[in-house]
Amino acid sequence: GQFLAASIQRRDTEPRSAIIYVWNVPKQALEMPLEYSGYWAIPTYLPDRTLRVAEVYENEVVIWDTFQQEKLDTFEHRGDTRAAQFSSDGQQFAIASPRDFQVWRENAPQVVSLQGHLGHPNSVTFTQSGKTLVSGHTAGSGIVFWNVAEKRAQQTLLMDTALTSTI
Repeated sequence: GQFLAASIQRRDTEPRSAIIYVWNVPKQALEMPLEYSGYWAIPTYLPDRTLRVAEVYENEVVIWDTFQQEKLDTFEHRGDTRAAQFSSDGQQFAIASPRDFQVWRENAPQVVSLQGHLGHPNSVTFTQSGKTLVSGHTAGSGIVFWNVAEKRAQQTLLMDTALTSTI
C-alpha cells in the first residue's frame, strides 16, 4: 500500500525504452523514475514490498529486483509480445506471443513453454495460487486455463459454449 509503480513506454527515443515511475501515495510525491532500455517494462510489488520489473526486448526478457539493483534472470523470448503478467507473489512471470507462452519461475532452472493456444492471445493472468495461467484470446477464440506444472491446457471456455475440460 504506500507506493504505486506504473510503466510508461517512451516512443520519443530510438530505440524505444520504458520508464517505471514510483509514487509515494500518502505523500503524493514521485519517489523515483527508473529507466529501462527494453521497449516494455512490467512492474509488480512482492508481498515484502520489493519492486520487481520484467524488462522486455524483442527476443529477450530480463527480470530485475529494482531495490537491490540486481538482475535476477534473463531468458530468450520468441515472437511479438501480446501480453505479459507477474503472478501475485512475483515469483512467476508469463509472456505470450502468437507462437507460445513462456513462464519464468524464480529459482527454476529453465523457462516453461506452453504451446497449442487458440488464436492470438491478448491477455494473461495467474490464479491466486499461481498454479494456473489464464489466457484470453482474440474475439471468438475463448479463454484457456493452463496447468503450468503439466505444461498443458486444462480447460477452455469458448465464447459460445459452456466450460469444457480436456483432462
